[in-house]
Amino acid sequence: MIFVGEKKEQKDLATLYREAISRLPAQLTGGTEDFIFGAAAFRAWADDVENGKFDNILMREGDGTWSYTNYVCVHETNAHCCHDFLQKAQELNPDFTFLGELGELYRSMTGGLEDLGGGFNISYKTLTKAKKRAKIVAKIREFADVTDEVLALLNKHLGKDMEMYGI
Repeated sequence: MIFVGEKKEQKDLATLYREAISRLPAQLTGGTEDFIFGAAAFRAWADDVENGKFDNILMREGDGTWSYTNYVCVHETNAHCCHDFLQKAQELNPDFTFLGELGELYRSMTGGLEDLGGGFNISYKTLTKAKKRAKIVAKIREFADVTDEVLALLNKHLGKDMEMYGI
C-alpha cells in the first residue's frame, strides 16, 4: 500500500474499539432505500417468509446460494462472531461493563433457526409449509425483539461516547 500525504492521526487500540462500539446504534438503525439493518431487517425478513417471497423461487435441495440462506449466514455470523470483539473491547475499555450483557443478548440469538429446520439446510418444503413457516417467522421476530434490546442497552450506556465521537 502507498499512503499519500502526512499521517493525520494515530489512535490507540482502546479508542478504536470504543469508537466501534459507539457506532453500533447508528449501524443498527441506519439504512437506505435498498438496505435495512438491525431489528427492521429481521422484521422485513420475517415478513418476506410469512408472505411467501420464497415460495416461487426455483431452488435445488441443498443449494446454499439462494437468498434465504444469505440472511441466515449474516445472522449467524453476527450472533456467533462478536464475542471475542466484545471481550477485547471491554478489556481495553473497563468502563464498558455493559458489554458482557450485550454479549449475552447476542448469544441468545444463536441456534434457534437450525432447531426449527429454518437454518442453512432449510428445505423448500419446510419454507413453504404454513405451520413450519410460522415457527420460523416467530423465531426471526424474536431476533428483532432482542435486537431492540441490544439497541436500548447501547443507547442507555453510550450517550456521552456517541456525542464525543460525533455519532
